[in-house]
Amino acid sequence: MCKAEILKMFAKNKDPEPLFELDLMPNKKPDQLIPTYSTPAKDIVAKVKAIFEDGIKVLTEIPQLEPILLKHLFRSLAAKTIKAPVIPPEKPKVPDKNKKSDRLDDNAWLYYDFEEIVEALERAIEPLEAYVQTFSAFEEQNKLNPDKYVAMLDEGDTPITAEELKADIDRNIKLEEEFKEKCPSFVIVGMFKVNLNDIRQGYAQKYQTIVQKEIQLIATKAKNTNF
Repeated sequence: MCKAEILKMFAKNKDPEPLFELDLMPNKKPDQLIPTYSTPAKDIVAKVKAIFEDGIKVLTEIPQLEPILLKHLFRSLAAKTIKAPVIPPEKPKVPDKNKKSDRLDDNAWLYYDFEEIVEALERAIEPLEAYVQTFSAFEEQNKLNPDKYVAMLDEGDTPITAEELKADIDRNIKLEEEFKEKCPSFVIVGMFKVNLNDIRQGYAQKYQTIVQKEIQLIATKAKNTNF
């Protein structure tokens, strides 16, 4: 790695790397335009909460090393664990200043820090829902049916000519290129990297299928003309 690459990696104005990666998938429900995420946003919050809680719990299970390594200095041989913070199950009560015996829970700081993390995550997933709604702009691509599209071209009393098919092939190639410009392979939404390959390839494939079918239709027309 050269010096320029290292400086670029640690540049102060560099955008932070996304913390999570999601795939945007076509909606499995028929005729549904808005796609879905591979993992629901709310599940991400729940998973991070569970990992944090499990991590704190593991701390309380770490054994004290002194009784194990220096058994001759301890009368009791019962296993002991280190003193570790615990997330209070409920919001700690503010001590009553008029009662000297009242004191704030020693782990109150952990409760509030944990609450702040969860609230930050809940705010972070909001842009995901806003972004997925932008796919309503691709209603035309969503409704496009290559088989029906090509079949309609050759219907009626005046079937489409080979020259008209060539022009339509060029048009569909251009439409595919324009679509790909609007729909990149991935986007960064806050702390999330969202992969769009499934959606991008799915819609682009429709244009490619139309072109292939139109080429076959030209070949069929040429063959019928010769015979």
